[in-house]
Amino acid sequence: GRSSRPASHDLECPADAPFSTAAEGALDVADAMRFLRHDRGHSEVALVGYSWGTILAGRFATAHPGAVSRMILFAPIYGTANARWLGQLGAAGESGHSGFGLNGYRWTTADELRARWDSEIPTTEKSSWRATEVLKAVLEAALGSDPLSLTRAPPAFRSPTGCSVDLFRAFSGYAAFDAGKIELPILLVRGDSDTTSTQADSLRLLECLKSRDKRSITIPSGTHFACFEYSAPLLFDALLAFL
Repeated sequence: GRSSRPASHDLECPADAPFSTAAEGALDVADAMRFLRHDRGHSEVALVGYSWGTILAGRFATAHPGAVSRMILFAPIYGTANARWLGQLGAAGESGHSGFGLNGYRWTTADELRARWDSEIPTTEKSSWRATEVLKAVLEAALGSDPLSLTRAPPAFRSPTGCSVDLFRAFSGYAAFDAGKIELPILLVRGDSDTTSTQADSLRLLECLKSRDKRSITIPSGTHFACFEYSAPLLFDALLAFL
């Protein structure tokens, strides 16, 4: 989480267009994998993707068969129509840009991140699904990750908008990667109340995967943020058992 952010107007970060799409992100995964396998000498490396990161993992695995020993996709996003998210992202338009706008970064406040999380917990008493101190830690860490957060009122952190272009395509029904090329052992896992990584999308991905060893697990009482909720031990146990 401490990777540097390109400044606006840098060649890799245009100020007036989305940047850091899955195609670019998969190249970063390749750099990390090259370091682990060649510089560190690890013969086997497991790859774990979360949310948009599952698209990066899928793209890397299809481009580099044999480079990964096994893969876990937590809250996978593949390519199934999702009307709720399409409505939030807005009309893509002819350029393929989403409703986040054409800037390189979008800003998110702590209240906006909390509201995003709250929207998936199907009860008015949100503390029954997550600890208050964990919520506070997540929000503080998100703001603390961006050195420019305190220059905004209220404070906010930046995210590249390239991911919104990828998400718009996936939520429009276009496959984010070619699952038919993936043959390694793979685990799909999602929370049962996750409205971003839907059951329908996970089932489509599971069906498309060519892997002989493929499994899908649903975590009860979990949202897209299950790793921070009271259901987290169930998630971690499933991941460790697979590894």
